[in-house]
Amino acid sequence: MTTPPNIQHLVQLWIDKAEEDYIAAQHLLLLNALMPTSVICFHAQQIVEKYLKALLTQRQISVPKTHDMEVLVLLIQDAELIGLKDFEIFDLSEYAVETRYPGMDEPSSLTPEVARKAFETAGRVRNAIRKVLGNP
Repeated sequence: MTTPPNIQHLVQLWIDKAEEDYIAAQHLLLLNALMPTSVICFHAQQIVEKYLKALLTQRQISVPKTHDMEVLVLLIQDAELIGLKDFEIFDLSEYAVETRYPGMDEPSSLTPEVARKAFETAGRVRNAIRKVLGNP
């Protein structure tokens, strides 16, 4: 089944936005000791969210206005193809909001190791969804 051009255009817009987050996180990781870990975690969440929304768009499933990874993953019938574990879904969802505002998360919990792991998770999901979308 071919995707209508208008749908494929929306899919590409989601991919383009996700790639902006991917590039930003990738560059921020290079700051090593100065890396803004909460910002990297946020971008990791955004990468996954936008790729999930690209996949939902391609499948012509209504895309909800949410940052909740669990909601998005549940809408994808064969979610195991993206390889997200339950704890990763929970962590990524928290990075969307809790890391963005003062007093919502302990900054010390977002170590460089946590930021690197979030980015690795996002990269893994990015690669899996790109294959499904036919955009390796």
